[in-house]
Amino acid sequence: MNAFKKWQTLYIPRRLIVLGLCALAILINYADRSNIAVAIVYMAKEFGWSSTTQGLVLSSFFVGYLTTQVLGGALADKFGGKWVLGVDKK
Repeated sequence: MNAFKKWQTLYIPRRLIVLGLCALAILINYADRSNIAVAIVYMAKEFGWSSTTQGLVLSSFFVGYLTTQVLGGALADKFGGKWVLGVDKK
């Protein structure tokens, strides 16, 4: 029962939660950018894509990546980073 009460009173500062979410967001972004280059090889073999199609798929990914980065930055400037990451309790 003491262990339950200990977990019940555990307090994690909000700045550490935000730091953890930011680190997770950076990790996911880096993993996406890195893994698409490896995945395109196997996707091309499985679907029979030419090098032109591979280029279009990679270009589409990076254009989408760029636009979401710009949009996310604009939203963070307007509403705040906590709101964009979904941490704000308002």
